[in-house]
Amino acid sequence: MSVAEELHPASNARVRFPTRRLGHANIFVADADKTADFYINVAGIEECAREPHIPAIFITNGNTHHDYGLVQCGGGKELRGRDGHLQRAAGRGREPGLNHLGWEMENERLLVAAHDRAVAMGLPLHRRTDHTISHSIYVFDPDGHLHEMYADVLENWRTVLNGALPSITGEWKVDAKTASSTPLWGAEPYVRQVPKAPFHPIRIARAVFVSNRLDQMRQYYTNVLGLEDGYDASDGSFFTLRGHASAYDVAFFKAAPGQKPRMVHTSLLMPSERSIDEGKRALKSMGKGDRIVFEVDNAAKKSVFLRDPDGLGVEFFVERAGGFAGIGDHDLATRPYYA
Repeated sequence: MSVAEELHPASNARVRFPTRRLGHANIFVADADKTADFYINVAGIEECAREPHIPAIFITNGNTHHDYGLVQCGGGKELRGRDGHLQRAAGRGREPGLNHLGWEMENERLLVAAHDRAVAMGLPLHRRTDHTISHSIYVFDPDGHLHEMYADVLENWRTVLNGALPSITGEWKVDAKTASSTPLWGAEPYVRQVPKAPFHPIRIARAVFVSNRLDQMRQYYTNVLGLEDGYDASDGSFFTLRGHASAYDVAFFKAAPGQKPRMVHTSLLMPSERSIDEGKRALKSMGKGDRIVFEVDNAAKKSVFLRDPDGLGVEFFVERAGGFAGIGDHDLATRPYYA
């Protein structure tokens, strides 16, 4: 039995967090300022706040409190938040890569109910966290990726995420009696732009992974994280899953020989196909056309891929109605680009 399987004796249990959609990606970065410059001035997402003691930078277009959290690699040192809450365990954050994905819940009361089911079923929980703007449960999936299942508890999050912050993260004392049933995820968000940036996306929409344990990941993401089935490749080489408020939020592809399980890229939804072409032209006029590493123009979507300063893929896409049937024609190494 693998370490991941030992950590998840309840991976088939029906915990089912009430997941709406992918809310954000929190990533470890080698140089927070350099990476922030890419996501702000190339990817076109505003900075809203910083936590200097981590250090971390939060950027958003307004659909939620942050689309990306950029956390400086800390040499694997333990990090404590408010009242001594363990914010980052020793050993995490040694190298750039995914810290966690943040999954938006319908409301706090449903999050608490799922927490109680998880506890009753023996599912290992990493952290219970009060971020001031949201309450969160953290869990690890079978490949070791961390996930934040969160419910917003403050409607106007900009009153907190604004400029330089004190430590806003502490322990959450889960209490069903005080949990709110009011959805606070922002039904009518005000989407902002970074005018000088070549791209002007709407929000983060997807994450794409490669894995050697597709069956276990599907079971965990549906039975625990609460995602719903999307598209299944006839040859079993990939599948997509979605929250109940989106087309699809995550795709898993069979790893190519020699590939380690990892997140390949995140995807940013663009307002139109024309906006993608305009972004490419603007990027080239800035002398940064060499940042483009891949392009897709098929029945499923139109998109362009860049890499951030640490090599993480970032896709700018518009979905089309053609579906995924042709992805199997490509080799395993490039299939993740086509979903």
